[in-house]
Amino acid sequence: MEFTRNTESPEQYHYWSGLAAVSAATKGKVHLDMGFFKLYPNVFVILVGPSGARKSAAADIGVKMAELVGVKKFADKITGQALAQDLAESVEKDFVSKTEFRLRSPMMIYSSELGVFLGKDAYQAGVIADLTDLYDCRSEWKKKTKTRGEDIIDGPYVTMLAASTPQTLKDVIPMGAVGQGFTSRIKFVYGQGRKQRIPIPQIDPVQKRLHASLKHDLGVIASLDGVFRFSVKGKAKYEEIYNARLDTEEEFEDERFHGYGSRKDIHLLKIAMLISLCKKNDLVLEEGEIVAAEESLGWMEEGLPNVFAGHGSPMANATDLVRILMQIERETLHKKYADHSYIIKKNYYHLNAEGNPVCVVNAQYPFV
Repeated sequence: MEFTRNTESPEQYHYWSGLAAVSAATKGKVHLDMGFFKLYPNVFVILVGPSGARKSAAADIGVKMAELVGVKKFADKITGQALAQDLAESVEKDFVSKTEFRLRSPMMIYSSELGVFLGKDAYQAGVIADLTDLYDCRSEWKKKTKTRGEDIIDGPYVTMLAASTPQTLKDVIPMGAVGQGFTSRIKFVYGQGRKQRIPIPQIDPVQKRLHASLKHDLGVIASLDGVFRFSVKGKAKYEEIYNARLDTEEEFEDERFHGYGSRKDIHLLKIAMLISLCKKNDLVLEEGEIVAAEESLGWMEEGLPNVFAGHGSPMANATDLVRILMQIERETLHKKYADHSYIIKKNYYHLNAEGNPVCVVNAQYPFV
């Protein structure tokens, strides 16, 4: 975060891009033993915001850092066959003795434009189903192809970092799919726009030293191999948070977030592992890291309503809805209400006075 302080991208973009880079650097060599299954710290992150919010600028920094420690990047337009082929080519051997080894297939999926990367037919083509399946890091993944029969991928470990506008997200992910398997596995990170203006970005000597330190530390993280465990206080804190959580329907009134809510405890442990890796090498989850992971998710959840503003109204344009919501939020900070005429004046070149997006917002904000 210190290295990216003098950039224009929102801080939450840098934070989650950094965690994605750390996640990719582990290459599936560390996990948390959950009894009946192994939990890996891989994450799927999508940075969401209006055009010009500096999403790609933040994501590029995270991806380039990961590439410095040998992370393989998949950045082509995605198809099931191309994904299987790239995973097959990314296989690595870990020798557990002089004669025994295990196979892993780590890869980082990156897209600065989610719509171009996935395409509008991603659900019909089965790409989303493939990504959903890969997220769970099974010991092997089988993919039938037209030309090669069946590809068997050993130890797939996939992370994803992508960027999208709310409208593109609506185009790529059908309304009925929000809250289901794929979207429940993603951290959607919303940013409203540039945090500051930097006409000519410069990397000074201090930042160069920071970059060298980050590269070194990420290399150390990439070398770690083993099983995470809880400290006594860390275990107690996680159990406390787990048992105190409201039912998903109570915590998230919006049903579109129920899928994410049902997996929130898994998300928390993944983030806690990544924060632990950023601090130390002992693979022990401490109380502070559990708390930090919970706070990280809370920060992300603040923007979720803006991420899915366009989902739920087939007539509304997601970009219009998000813009209007932001205008209302800014106006109500000063006057505690927003005039209908004010909203029309701000949007006359996008919508007329009877535009459906305005009606949708009125239904949520009766003071308009």
